[in-house]
Amino acid sequence: MNQIIQDKVTEFVNDSKGFTSVDIANAIKTEGTWIRNRAVASCLRNWTPPVGYSVTKISVSQGSKQPTQASVYIPNTLSISDYATTSQDAMTPDEFEAMHGKKPFGDAINSSSGDDADTKDGTSLTTQLKAAFTFAPPS
Repeated sequence: MNQIIQDKVTEFVNDSKGFTSVDIANAIKTEGTWIRNRAVASCLRNWTPPVGYSVTKISVSQGSKQPTQASVYIPNTLSISDYATTSQDAMTPDEFEAMHGKKPFGDAINSSSGDDADTKDGTSLTTQLKAAFTFAPPS
C-alpha cells in the first residue's frame, strides 16, 4: 500500500499541486482504494519534500467541526493563497460505497484498536505503512 501513497504524492508533485494528507487520501479513495487519512498523514510527516516544495500550516474547515491546522505541501512557485482547498472533509465510508458500489474495507476486518486492517491477514495497514513507507522525493 505504501506504493499507492508514493505514486499519488509523486503525481501531485509532478503536477506542481499543493496538497494535504486529506487531498492525497481522497484522491486515492476516488480511484477505488480505501485508505484512512491518518495513515497518509503519518507517512507525510516522515516524508521530505523535494527541492522546490515547502510545508506550512494552514487553517482548514472539516464540516461542522471547528477549524483546525493542517500541513500543506506546496511548490515554492505558488503562494499559500493559491492553495484554494481549505475545506478538508475526508471521504466517508458511505460516500466511498456510493461512488464505487463496494464497502471500503472489502475482505478486511477493522481491528478493535480502530486501526484500519486493510489486508486479508488482518495486519493493520497503518502499522504496515509506518514500517514500510520510505521513498526518495522525486528529483
